[in-house]
Amino acid sequence: MLRISVLGLAVAALAFTARPAGAFTLDFVAEAAGLERAFSSETFLNAGGSTIDVTAMARALSDGSGSYTTAPPYGYLDDLSGGKDGGFGVCPTDDCEGSPEDNISLNEVGILEFDSVVEITSISFSNGDHNDVYSGTIGIHTGATNPTTAAGFNNPINTATLVNGVLGPISLISDRFQFLAPESFGRARGETLKIYVSSVTFQGAPPIPEPSGALLYGLGVLGLLAAGRRRRRD
Repeated sequence: MLRISVLGLAVAALAFTARPAGAFTLDFVAEAAGLERAFSSETFLNAGGSTIDVTAMARALSDGSGSYTTAPPYGYLDDLSGGKDGGFGVCPTDDCEGSPEDNISLNEVGILEFDSVVEITSISFSNGDHNDVYSGTIGIHTGATNPTTAAGFNNPINTATLVNGVLGPISLISDRFQFLAPESFGRARGETLKIYVSSVTFQGAPPIPEPSGALLYGLGVLGLLAAGRRRRRD
């Protein structure tokens, strides 16, 4: 019986440390191609056949005085412009086709919520001109709180670290991610300081590391107890 228990513990340990399925890329540019639209809640299919439910929202950032700009009510998927990438932005109505107001701009926060905790490993961005982002700071906030100032975003990203508009490899773990454009960090307004989220690559969040040393020590003690019982029987 004791040997079965030790085996059961070992199997449980292996199951606990198993990592979820591999990388999944949400390509918002491809999703918007020929089907520009408001984006609230959708199920996306990965090439491997797995799915993920993503909810898109938008809110306004406080201007610091306690008042708020009008919150854009829709997440939005913007199609190519001049053959150049758009992606996930926000829109004050459910139809921004042909409008320049479909990106994340001053005091606008674009929010992506996943149906489970994930680890984002890379993000690609384009600016309001549908070119690479190359100026200022992009704010990314993980977690359930809603910062009311740009300084409250817990992952400020210097755009100088982006390569061809891509941020990564990174490790951001949450089920809720908020995005803030460089315009909101006290810079002058302009299309180059607005953003679209063009794609997000993520995987299942890694499990909480177990105290492996203690686990092995416990298994060793159980083994010694089992050996002692066998000697007493003999």
